[in-house]
Amino acid sequence: MFDREMPGEPNVPQLVSRIADARVFFAVLDPGYAERIGGDGVKQTLDGWVFDEHQTAIRFSNAGDLEVVGLWRHGKFLPTSCHEPSPGRRGNTCDVRQAGQLTEVLNRLFPRIKDPPGENTLVEARALLAKSHDDLRAGRYREALQRAAQLTTLLPNAVDGPVQMIRVARRAEWHDVALDASERALMLAPEHPELLVAAGNAAANGGDPHRAISYLGRFLETTPESSDFMTAQARLAMGSALDDVHQVFPAIAHCEVARSETGVDPNLCQTLAYLYRRISDPRRALEAAEEGLKMAPEHIGLLLHAVCANFECGRTSEARSALRKLESVSTDSDQVASLTRLLDLPPRSLLQPVELTPNPFWVTCSKCPAHVPARSLSSLICARCGSVLEDGQRACPNCASTGRLGLTMLDEAQWKCPYCRAGFLEVGQGR
Repeated sequence: MFDREMPGEPNVPQLVSRIADARVFFAVLDPGYAERIGGDGVKQTLDGWVFDEHQTAIRFSNAGDLEVVGLWRHGKFLPTSCHEPSPGRRGNTCDVRQAGQLTEVLNRLFPRIKDPPGENTLVEARALLAKSHDDLRAGRYREALQRAAQLTTLLPNAVDGPVQMIRVARRAEWHDVALDASERALMLAPEHPELLVAAGNAAANGGDPHRAISYLGRFLETTPESSDFMTAQARLAMGSALDDVHQVFPAIAHCEVARSETGVDPNLCQTLAYLYRRISDPRRALEAAEEGLKMAPEHIGLLLHAVCANFECGRTSEARSALRKLESVSTDSDQVASLTRLLDLPPRSLLQPVELTPNPFWVTCSKCPAHVPARSLSSLICARCGSVLEDGQRACPNCASTGRLGLTMLDEAQWKCPYCRAGFLEVGQGR
C-alpha cells in the first residue's frame, strides 16, 4: 500500500514488482486514484504509476493470487473495479471517509505485536508464510499446515500463524484444526469479528452446535445492525446450529433477518426451506426454495426441497415437474427413485414436526420477521442468541450467556431484539 500523503517519492518499479509477493493489495482511494483508473462520472487517464500498479494487482487478482481491497478515503466516486457490499453482493471496498476511520481500520488490519521480534526472525517468518501459501495453492495441505504451525511457534504473539492454520484447515475441511486455531488466535485478539465467525463456523461444521452458537452470538453482539456478507453468513450458521439444539423458530428468525438484509442466497434459501418444513409450513418452504432456484436453477438441495414441499402441499404435478429437473442434474439415482415412489402416496409431512404448546405466546419484533413461540409468560429469551428458555435457567444452555429477557418485562420497557438487534421485542397471544 502506498499513501501519497507519506513523504518521498515512490520507487515505482520496486513498488509494482512487490505486488507479486503480496497476498492482499490495499488501495487508498481518493479522487486522483479514481481519475487514473476510471469510474462512474470520472474520465479515465490510462497512464502513470497508479494505473500500472492497479492493473498489475487486478491481473494477479483475476488469477486468484491476490485480493484487492479498497480503502475509500476521499471523493464522491469509486474506480470501476471497486464497490461496497450491497444486498446479495460481496464488496471489496471499505468506506473510511469519516474522521478517524482509516486509522481504526488499519489498526485492526495490522495490530501491533507484543514484544516484536528481530529482523532475522521476521525474514524467517515471511518465508514460512510464503511457503505455506504456495503449499496451500498446490493442494499440499499437510505441508501448508506444518509450516503455519512452525510460524505460530516462531511468532507466538502474532495472529499470522494461527490465521494461516485456519485458512489451510478450512480448505482441507479439517474442522477440529480450524476451531483450535481460531481459539488460539482469539487468545491474541479477543472479540475479533472475523475470528469469532471462523470459530463459530468451524464448531458448526465439526458438529459442536453449542460452541458455534456461543462464538456466533458473541460476533453478532459486536456488530449490531450490520448487514454485510460476513454477518449474513454468521446468521445462516447460527440458524443451522440453533436448529441442531431444537431451537427451530429462533433459527428461522436469524435466517430471515439475513435474507431481509442481504438478499437472496441459494444456501440461505435451502436452509430456510428445510426449517419451514420442520415447522410444517410447506408453503413458506416452497417460497424459499423457488426464490433460491431463480438464482441457482440447478441447486440440488433446493430442487429436493421443491419436490418435497410441493408434495407436502398436495401439489403432486408440480412435485413431479421439480423431480424431473432434479433427475437431470442429480447423480443420486437411488434418491430419485425413492422420491418417484413417494409421489404415488397421499400427501403428508416428511419431517418430524416441531410440537407447539397449545395457544402459545408469540414473541415478535418491531422491525424484523421474528415470530417465536413461548410456552408461557414465565419463559425467557436469551439476549445473545435468541433461544427460548424456561423460567429458572440462570444461563442459556446453548451459548452460556446470562443475559435474559423476560416476557413479562416486554410490556414494561423496550428490549432490543436479539435477532436483528435493531427493533424491539413485543409479546402477544395467538397468531
